[in-house]
Amino acid sequence: MYQAPSLPNLAALVCMSDNDDFQDMTISLEADGKPMRLLRPGDVVGGHYTLKSIIGRGGMGLVFLAEHRGLNKLYALKALAPERSSETNWQRFKNEGIAIGRLDHPNIVKVYDMGVDGSDCLYYVMDLLEGMPLSEYIKKKGVLDISETLTIFEQLCSGLGYAHKRGLIHRDIKPNNIILCKPRPGQPSVQAKIIDFGLVKLVGQDSYMQQAQTKVGLVCGSPLYMSPEQCRGSRLDERSDLYSLGCTLFECLTGEPPFCGKNGMETAYMHENSKVPTLNDYRPDKKYPENLESVVSRMLEKMPGKRYQTAEQIAQDLDRVRRGQSVNREAINIRSVDPEADEDDQDTDPGSIIAQRETRTLLMVALAGLIIIGLVGWAAFHLLTGNTKMPLSTTVYTQTSFTKEQIGVREIFDNWPSVSSGIVEKNNRVCRLFTFPPVAVGILYWGGESGQHELAKGEVQVPPDKPLTLQLPRPEGLYTRLFPHILTKFRPDDICSLEVKEPQIPLADTVILSDVSPELINSIKGWTALRKLDFYHCNLKPETMAALNQLHPVEELRLHNATYDPKALLKVKWLDQVNILDIKNCSDVDIVLHRLGTSEHLYDLSMDLTSPTVKGLADLSACKSLRILNVCECELTSPMIAEIAKIENLQELNFGNSDIVPGQFPLFGKMKNLRKISLPYFDGPDLAKLRAILPHTTIVLGRRQSFRM
Repeated sequence: MYQAPSLPNLAALVCMSDNDDFQDMTISLEADGKPMRLLRPGDVVGGHYTLKSIIGRGGMGLVFLAEHRGLNKLYALKALAPERSSETNWQRFKNEGIAIGRLDHPNIVKVYDMGVDGSDCLYYVMDLLEGMPLSEYIKKKGVLDISETLTIFEQLCSGLGYAHKRGLIHRDIKPNNIILCKPRPGQPSVQAKIIDFGLVKLVGQDSYMQQAQTKVGLVCGSPLYMSPEQCRGSRLDERSDLYSLGCTLFECLTGEPPFCGKNGMETAYMHENSKVPTLNDYRPDKKYPENLESVVSRMLEKMPGKRYQTAEQIAQDLDRVRRGQSVNREAINIRSVDPEADEDDQDTDPGSIIAQRETRTLLMVALAGLIIIGLVGWAAFHLLTGNTKMPLSTTVYTQTSFTKEQIGVREIFDNWPSVSSGIVEKNNRVCRLFTFPPVAVGILYWGGESGQHELAKGEVQVPPDKPLTLQLPRPEGLYTRLFPHILTKFRPDDICSLEVKEPQIPLADTVILSDVSPELINSIKGWTALRKLDFYHCNLKPETMAALNQLHPVEELRLHNATYDPKALLKVKWLDQVNILDIKNCSDVDIVLHRLGTSEHLYDLSMDLTSPTVKGLADLSACKSLRILNVCECELTSPMIAEIAKIENLQELNFGNSDIVPGQFPLFGKMKNLRKISLPYFDGPDLAKLRAILPHTTIVLGRRQSFRM
């Protein structure tokens, strides 16, 4: 494991000119009272970045405006504040850079490079953002209007949800860590970006402003925005971030955070014990919608199990607030796995069948997790080292007995008439009308990634001309996965895409998967419009794979991090007709590649995190229809790349983080139809060599995350 360098006891003196011009600022580094080094505008850090000025200071870092010498592009360069350069803080700083460097989302600041300049300057390079912190925007406006606030927080939920699905918790969500950037061309509103992901800042003095600075010790966070469990120093999960987001939402709408004591300790006590105020308590002069009050109240629940469980659930309800609809209590009453929670953490609303069902189901999952809790360090280790391969061991969760409430839901599903009324005119507009049971069937999506979605529960109207995706995630689609006969109540032409997804939350060397039953596949065999099947983090038994033969051929099949027998995949009779195939983490990829080499329809293949051989890739090279190939994080030798280069009509090739060396560049020159290639980070002479070999190819380079010692 990488060891942090032994660092001297550094201190920083900030010397500024009389007019406080940041561009005249000089940082003097001292070790044990002796001057070591000066950082000033014009200095070069890491061999590539010329410091232009100092643009900010955080609890652990100084932020410089820097220009890449080769690209002539401006970035923000964050250097670890010298007075914070202990080995512990060095590791925190490194973890922050690696954590956000692995994230690629429009609402999270991007990190492009990391390093150690000499032995005393730890830094990473990120996007230079044009905008202002949300904290400054609140000061400027006093109170944000509801529509603007909803737009900002829907974006924040998107970014947080993305990070949480990848096992990362921010721990310090607050207005000062949210930047509102100027809208890009074609964007009607500002773009919100989350910064300081994973950063733990240090001690300040007790006051309103200093409480907004992160404290570190047994308790990490900013007191004004800390969750009750964070105040206690308890184990945190993503629901702590959602509480902090609720505090931030409260401040945007009222101009003040929900709790503010005389000092940090009193504020922490209020988070744990004081009644959550309403928005109207703070601003009786304003009228807040009841559904918005409900959203804020749920976000600020003391018990994690009574809060929203995912950022996506918050986003869904914010969308309902925007449209004047009642919020979705079903999605927010779901109990998440929380070993520290007691019985008071449960939502015992007798009218919430879903809440009772999920509490029992997820507690069973929690018991499985306790067996392997001693190995929980796997997730952090693999995220920080870049090894994201599936663990060798998986635990498949199958529910074999049902509660009285679940049996009641099964009866509702079995006796429910058709859920679809087809295309009708309703309220003077034409729509596709669905009438679902009072218990959610799943989530309907339309309009692509930037489109809309609606919980498949009760009456739902969707545009008549949009292809529909039915997603069966946890928790909204669990009943349908248990009792899939409800899927037979759709019309044959209703659904174009079906997605069955489990959250990617690895526990040590074991990942909990859920079975996809053959009954579910049998229930959709009449769907003639089905074009896409997506199984993410699921277990497909041989009988389930065999049931695929009853379906009409689909154009897109994704077995992304799913477990299945590759030999069973070969028995799917319409496999040769698939245009897009994702077999990430396939356990025996060679036998699949042998079959795919004869395909006349395969256009796009993703085989990330697999272990192909030269023979397997030679078989694939015979596929003349293949245009796009993804081989991220694969161990590829030069002979293997030589076989890939033989794919006659390949236009896009994505190596991602696979180990590619400059000596292999000439092999790419043999690919005459290649239009785009994605590779790890290269610069200088290596990049010039690559461009000379591929003068007409778009080259996309990854981010450099290694440390230069």
